[in-house]
Amino acid sequence: MKKIGSVISLSFLIILLLVFVNPLNGYSESVESEQNVNLLKGTPRIPDSKVWESISPDYYYNKISLTKSSNFMYVYIYKIVTDNQRKNVIEMLKKNDLEKSIKYKNWDHYISLNKFDCKNRKSKFEEIINYDDEGNILYQYTYKDSKWKIIPPETLTEELYNKVCVTLKRTIEEEVI
Repeated sequence: MKKIGSVISLSFLIILLLVFVNPLNGYSESVESEQNVNLLKGTPRIPDSKVWESISPDYYYNKISLTKSSNFMYVYIYKIVTDNQRKNVIEMLKKNDLEKSIKYKNWDHYISLNKFDCKNRKSKFEEIINYDDEGNILYQYTYKDSKWKIIPPETLTEELYNKVCVTLKRTIEEEVI
């Protein structure tokens, strides 16, 4: 029973952090594949620029694994965890799971997958994976019924939407002409 409570607490904590601390305003999701996890094993704190393009100093998107499905784009996001985020998570975890809080002292980054509805200008979560500084998975969660959210203007989510939906659409149209 204690493990179930810990899992629920950790899930709630991660969602809160993503919504309130994450400049993407909680708009990330992920469809996981072994290949993408293995790409990150043992990677440095700043991801490989051949794979990841910067959106802001701590946010990157995977420019080589963009996936289009009708009007939807799937985009992996790599977020470097700030010292403040790490500290807040550790403090919350200490209350329920001391062992897990110790593991999170090495929490380095997380990867999530955003699903963008390019036609309706919306996004939603699919999955999130937390990694330590060695590339080991600390926590993984798949969202079963995440809700579509309208992309707010002048956010990192909007900037990413413009890169993967608007810019990509223009590039495809130019190639056809």
